Amino acid sequence: QHMKILLISGHGAGDSGAVGCGHKEADLTRTATNILAGKLAAYDVSVSRYPVARDAYQDNRNGSLAVHLDGFGLVVEVHFNDYNGSAYGTECLYKPNSMKALASKVSAAIASCGFYNRGAKQRTDLANMNRCAKLGVPYILIETCFIDNSEDMTLYGKQIYSVWDKVASAVCSYYGIKKLASNGGNAVGEWVKKGSDWYYYKDGEPVKEK
Repeated sequence: QHMKILLISGHGAGDSGAVGCGHKEADLTRTATNILAGKLAAYDVSVSRYPVARDAYQDNRNGSLAVHLDGFGLVVEVHFNDYNGSAYGTECLYKPNSMKALASKVSAAIASCGFYNRGAKQRTDLANMNRCAKLGVPYILIETCFIDNSEDMTLYGKQIYSVWDKVASAVCSYYGIKKLASNGGNAVGEWVKKGSDWYYYKDGEPVKEK
């Protein structure tokens, strides 16, 4: 049985989220979960993305969530921080205490791409997080970096694929989940079936679906 991971892109459906440096948070989070889903496809996990035309926070508040959360082994929600243009760095929010180690690992993984590590932060006031906590579904919220800090956003632009590759690696190593194909392994340049989807591997990375 594959571990099932749900990726939630913060904001959207008319809510742009934070705005800064020529970016809208809702656009950045959708691109991020798309890249992260691709990176996770190299591992023995099953990945779903919350419908990108919707806003999971609004849906949760309205009692109209598009996905049953209790089927997942982990929910990862992606956001971008903002403050006053001078704050910077990456952090990962968590609840309950049992998620602190994973949040710390993810925050450190993103920081390894050159961001200041603000670390794991416990929160108790986030609606999606509280819904998952009630259901006993592990959940973290990644505040990737600060959308209104030009240095953070310049670095993110350069490191975007590396950031999400490292997040995928951190999550999977935390849960002891193996990569499906290693470089030079038997899945280089082959179609590999995972669940009902086909992926083509090149140098150990899944590049496209059939």
